[in-house]
Amino acid sequence: TLGTAGREVEAETDEHGVAEARVPLEDDRDLVSRYAGDAVHAAAQDADSVPRVPQPPGDVLFLVDESGSMGGYQAAVRAHVLLIASELARGIDYQIGLVGFGADGQDYLPHTHLPATDELTDVEAALAGLRTSGGTEPGIDA
Repeated sequence: TLGTAGREVEAETDEHGVAEARVPLEDDRDLVSRYAGDAVHAAAQDADSVPRVPQPPGDVLFLVDESGSMGGYQAAVRAHVLLIASELARGIDYQIGLVGFGADGQDYLPHTHLPATDELTDVEAALAGLRTSGGTEPGIDA
C-alpha cells in the first residue's frame, strides 16, 4: 500500500520484488508505504516527506574501526559520524549505512551495524552499538 493522508493505492510486486504506484501529491507531501508481509518476508513500513524541490541522491557508508586502539577515540567518532549524517540529511536524499571492522568476536572482519536507511534515529542507535574490543590498546605490547 502506498499513500498520503486519505489516498491509498495498492500495488503488487513483480518477480524482482519491485512494486510501483502513483499517488498525486498536493499540500500533503507525507508519503507512507506499507508491506503486509508474508510467510517468508517480514512486514515493513516507511514514511517520507516528499520535498517540493527534489534533492540530489546520496548514499553514504561509514566504515568504523572497532579495534582496541580506537578505545580513546570512539566517542568522538560517534559524535562526528552523527554530525555528518545530520548535515547530509539537510541537503540530499540520503541513505546511510554503518559497518564496523576489527572487533573481537567478529573475527576482525567487516560486519554490518546498520543497513542503508534514511532514519537518523536508527543511525544514532547503531552508533551506540559500536565496540572497541579487537586488536590492542595503545601503549600495550601485543
